[in-house]
Amino acid sequence: MKDALEFWRFRKRLTVREATCLAFGFAPSDWPEGEPLPKGWSGLFTALAESINSDIAQYRSWNDSQGNVTEKTPWRSYPCPELIFYDISTLSEASTFKVECFRKWFKIKGLKPHFFYPENQENKMIVSGEGGLFKVEQEQQAKLPSKGVQGKREEVLTRLIKKRGLGYLRPLGHLGVWQELTKENTDRFPPRDKRDETIKKFFLQQNQITFKRGR
Repeated sequence: MKDALEFWRFRKRLTVREATCLAFGFAPSDWPEGEPLPKGWSGLFTALAESINSDIAQYRSWNDSQGNVTEKTPWRSYPCPELIFYDISTLSEASTFKVECFRKWFKIKGLKPHFFYPENQENKMIVSGEGGLFKVEQEQQAKLPSKGVQGKREEVLTRLIKKRGLGYLRPLGHLGVWQELTKENTDRFPPRDKRDETIKKFFLQQNQITFKRGR
């Protein structure tokens, strides 16, 4: 799935359906045929289509009001920065729009889906239909009970794995990785010089890294 999404980042233009799928965190070509789409998908698709049709209608009216418009006048002959979508004169399933247009639209709506904002690594949001059309993953997480000690420790482990890599960490064993985690956050990982029950329990409950038996 991740690789598929990375390839989609090469696209400069997207259809409304493609943009909706990508906002929900999956490649349009990956969704099984006949399977129901995620809750809220049709709502987002419709909202995008309505915004596009509205922009097209406003631009058509504004463009015509400029005068000197003939059948030979190119579409978009006059810029209109207040509008987002006015690349085409009629919306169809095959119509494509610049990725930057979708980014702008999501930003106005207060959303930053991870596909359209990959630079936002600490907040990999995707659009969700739970509780409303524009509910996002981050807002849902905020309503969940706060993470306990194990959860907070695993956050530090996640960062360490990204920083060092599993290839470097696995040979260190339980104690070695704990000591690396101590360097990252002493409060969460008190110094240890031998593998005790606290270390064993932590690694037993997490699923981000595994070790060879005896390590």
